[in-house]
Amino acid sequence: MSTGITTVVPPKIMAMGVTPASVDVVPGDVLQFTNNSAMFSKFEVIFLGTSPNNSGLVFTGTSIIDIPVTKDGTFQYLIKHFSKGGGPSIETGTFAVRSCTGGCH
Repeated sequence: MSTGITTVVPPKIMAMGVTPASVDVVPGDVLQFTNNSAMFSKFEVIFLGTSPNNSGLVFTGTSIIDIPVTKDGTFQYLIKHFSKGGGPSIETGTFAVRSCTGGCH
């Protein structure tokens, strides 16, 4: 009977406060989008086609959205910012996340 010690490695969090055009991650990482704007009270991360996990295509938050990455692939998305007081929303993107088991090369 084995009595080896199991080491649990927590997922890496990729902070996305300022969104680059493309980012590389591995399954098990967490994409963390932040909203620090006083002008926009809410935002959405909207994946086009498929998302990096099976939780859906649209993720909504006010200050932080955490999206666990569970699969390989390239996932395009845009961000929709909602103005305080019901003003017009603004969309930015298209951006991309590329996820590769073992790291993208």
